[in-house]
Amino acid sequence: MYTSSQSKVSKVRALADGKWDSVFGAFPQLNTAIAKAPRQVPCPVSAGAKKTSTQFRFFKDWVQTGGAYHNKDGAMPDGIEVVSWIEGCSKSEAMDRIIEILGGDITQVTDEQIRWKQEQMQKTREEYCTPEEKMQRMNRVCAVAKTSTAAADAPELHAYLRSRGLKGDFSKLPKSIRYHQRLRYPTSFRQEGDNRNPWYSAMLGTFKDKDGNNCSLHRTFLSNGQKAPEDKIKLLMSPPWDIRGGYIAMDNPIVFDADDGEDLAIIGYCEGMETALAIREATGIPMRPHYSSSLLKLASGICVQGIAKHRTLITLWGDKDVSMDGQNTVHELAERLRKEGYLVEVYIPDLDIPEGKKSVDWLDVYVEEGDTGFPISLNPSVGINAF
Repeated sequence: MYTSSQSKVSKVRALADGKWDSVFGAFPQLNTAIAKAPRQVPCPVSAGAKKTSTQFRFFKDWVQTGGAYHNKDGAMPDGIEVVSWIEGCSKSEAMDRIIEILGGDITQVTDEQIRWKQEQMQKTREEYCTPEEKMQRMNRVCAVAKTSTAAADAPELHAYLRSRGLKGDFSKLPKSIRYHQRLRYPTSFRQEGDNRNPWYSAMLGTFKDKDGNNCSLHRTFLSNGQKAPEDKIKLLMSPPWDIRGGYIAMDNPIVFDADDGEDLAIIGYCEGMETALAIREATGIPMRPHYSSSLLKLASGICVQGIAKHRTLITLWGDKDVSMDGQNTVHELAERLRKEGYLVEVYIPDLDIPEGKKSVDWLDVYVEEGDTGFPISLNPSVGINAF
């Protein structure tokens, strides 16, 4: 019926963007969130959630994008993800439900309509952040960055990484990874009435937009070399502009002489920072983490000077999720990047997901099996030396 899942996504968004109030109106559990948007409300899918526990909110531009945020489950940047989350179904099934609600026929949606809607959505995202608000957000990011120190010189951060199972020489950590001794935790992510001290230390990752401009900081809140005692410790500072296609800076691609005698560029993409550090330790492959599956799915290709796309290998390291979200994310991204002309390899952990857990990732593989659990590696004379 459709040439690819990506074309279906584009057509559904062209149909639904700007009409998400109509879509969400079909779900009674979202009535409170709609009425109070963009304020936080109790979780709409947790039957036992206390009325005082505010965990879910729509973004300011929710009618246009369908985007929302859940304190524990993270960002859902478009309405397809929200419907999938609400219904507990796959994204493909969610799209079918959206089409049904809107009474549309996406077979009639043209490429020109898709391009036009994407341009309109970009303008909408820019309008929802005024120039003054953009400047305030950038100033906040810069203030945190300027008062941070290099992760390579931060013993508490080294203790945290060691506790996660990483084994390298942390004095060699990339310069884009930083440490802050004292950051305020956003107490809006706590339940009302929780008056604990909101100050923690943090690992920082420099977040760049799709054009390589610094625009935000990824924060992992810490306490005495361990995860901070909060439900959600990994948070992105509010960016001043659109971050779709963006990533956490870690490594540049490596160019080396391949077996066929010609230059080949290689880099790896994954979700989290710790996972990326584990992969680079185990394989020597330079890494580019993307913070979440939602942002990984929107990842951009990479341009390496003097290297053609068909000589640029992007390795995608997916999480293995019970929900299949991690697996679907990297396969959908691989399909798009291959169409753009890149060489792409996809890797999913072989480890079984333990009972009671939602997923395993490549950090879990590294902890369980060391570098022998990884399917590929670069020659030490070429790859990243993290030891």
